[in-house]
Amino acid sequence: MKEIAAELGYHPATISKWLKAAGPPASRTVNPGERVVDARWAARIDELIAPPSKLLATSVSEIVWSWCTER
Repeated sequence: MKEIAAELGYHPATISKWLKAAGPPASRTVNPGERVVDARWAARIDELIAPPSKLLATSVSEIVWSWCTER
């Protein structure tokens, strides 16, 4: 379990759970109209996190929040 988990980048307990359930859960699908981040926002966020960016997720969140509250 530990070797598989290390190779895949998951916790060993997750791998164990998936093996007992005959595999990982199905991917979640979201209707494009219900997405919180649309293509325009995704592009802006991609620009923020593009290498050589060293921004932490909290910084990205704060920047995006400031964009949302601009008037």
